[in-house]
Amino acid sequence: MKLSGIEQSWVETIMEAVIPPGKDERYPLSALDTDAVEVFCEMLLYLPPITGLGLRLAVLMVEFTGPMIGLGKAARFSGLGLDEREACLSSLSKKDAYLVRQLVLLIKSVACLAWCGDRRVRSALGHDLPPKFVKR
Repeated sequence: MKLSGIEQSWVETIMEAVIPPGKDERYPLSALDTDAVEVFCEMLLYLPPITGLGLRLAVLMVEFTGPMIGLGKAARFSGLGLDEREACLSSLSKKDAYLVRQLVLLIKSVACLAWCGDRRVRSALGHDLPPKFVKR
């Protein structure tokens, strides 16, 4: 199942908060620079339906209830500033409720898969360098 346009914009907002732009000069690319939203959408096409439902549920939970659960604010996630979004996800990932933590972890996992799958990020991490061996 494909995401609707509004769902896709929610995913963009969440992905930007997971791996925001410009936080480290060594790794300047954000999740949006590495096509994390496209990876998310493609995963929905190939994953089993129940897993795809879990991904969609994670997006809906973060968008509609994330700020209330994480920050105690009556707002939508997409209406928060970038710093508040980061604080919200950080708070959600530390909640006692297992389901809340796991839904946030699911989104973070997709963002990190897309980010680390980008050739430019792997190069910045040094994965294109020859291996170094330690002499014992």
